[in-house]
Amino acid sequence: MNDNLITLRYDGLDADFHKIELSSLAESLKGASKVISSVGNFTATQKFIRKQTNQEIAVYATGAKANCFSVELIMDFVGQHQILSGSFGATFSVILMYVLNRNSAKKDEMRHLKDALDKAIQELGNKDKNTIERLLNTIDKMADSLKPSVGQMVEPIGNSCKTLNVSNNKVELKNFEQADKDFINNLGDDEIIGLKEYSVYITELDTINRTAKIYFASDTEKNRIIAEISDPTLSPYIKALSLYSHNHDSPEAEIKVIAKATVKQNKISKLFIADIS
Repeated sequence: MNDNLITLRYDGLDADFHKIELSSLAESLKGASKVISSVGNFTATQKFIRKQTNQEIAVYATGAKANCFSVELIMDFVGQHQILSGSFGATFSVILMYVLNRNSAKKDEMRHLKDALDKAIQELGNKDKNTIERLLNTIDKMADSLKPSVGQMVEPIGNSCKTLNVSNNKVELKNFEQADKDFINNLGDDEIIGLKEYSVYITELDTINRTAKIYFASDTEKNRIIAEISDPTLSPYIKALSLYSHNHDSPEAEIKVIAKATVKQNKISKLFIADIS
């Protein structure tokens, strides 16, 4: 099982004192779970399944260690009725390394990784040229789709650590630093950010069309954007609006929501609110 062990090591800042701020660590582990299970599922089944609950591979934490601050994760089938093949770990490592580097600021290794990826696909038993090309295209699509999750992985950088090192059986797969985080956060127009928590103020609410105008609590300029609410319960949003109407910017009026977002010119342009955090 050592070949299926992934270590996330956080270094610098708080991590040097063997601790990590909990909310940023939770965000990082959530992103890592999505990335690792998606790549693991593809390696085991040669299928990219976006919804994590439908994947056949699950990711488990085996415990944190105080060498700076590191967390060990291990993969297994959800039903635990199958055994991962002996070649799984090596093939998984190549694909994960490719996905992480495709979403980082350093592109120097991509040509080398592309060659290694071709060989890894063949190791899965694929010799047909058309099949190999199709699977390589699927991996590129998977890597692009996982960009928001990679962004979650690196959330602690700059906040509670300086670097995040991802390794598999002591082999480094990727070392993230601030430049990588900045690159990942440089989102393209119309790009979708997966479900995340946001702290917002609601300034207007249309209960018929289930839309609202909001601004982020962290935005000192109070730029308002449109939000669509799919949450069947509107009462928390009505309460937040009422509190805001009585006392703008008061802590009581701030509401935490779980939402997807779209981006324009590297800024969130619209929220799609699913629930209250």
